[in-house]
Amino acid sequence: MSKQTSEQSTGNILFLAAAFAILLLAFAYYKQNIATTCINQDIDYQVITNDDSTKASGTTTVTQAGAKGTKTKCTKQDGTIVSDSIITQPVNEVVARGTYVAPAPAPVSSYSNSNYSTGSYRTGAICRDGTRSYATGSGACSWHGGVSYWLYN
Repeated sequence: MSKQTSEQSTGNILFLAAAFAILLLAFAYYKQNIATTCINQDIDYQVITNDDSTKASGTTTVTQAGAKGTKTKCTKQDGTIVSDSIITQPVNEVVARGTYVAPAPAPVSSYSNSNYSTGSYRTGAICRDGTRSYATGSGACSWHGGVSYWLYN
């Protein structure tokens, strides 16, 4: 009878050891897989601004629209990061900023028969049909298609 008891106890010990090993494997599986949480997160895009000398100063135009990206972050309950992978890359927004400043227009003066800065004055005009007129004001070349250019002394 003692021989049977010894075999039974060896069998019981082996059974308990196997059961304990299975419990350890189950716990390890739980710790690796079930205790992991994954969330999707947005990735912000950047705005890149380029100067454009062909656009008026103070204006902006979006030349490429931006789009957010997405990433998945998986963590264990203790805060350990298991994975952090990008699903889609963000697309940067590109903006053209105008820098062109138009030159100031030349001052427009009312009728003047002289050019004070050079000391010269009008002496007539060449009409659009090629004739010369000695008139120096409005109405010059009125019967010849208008003034082509003014003559000064």
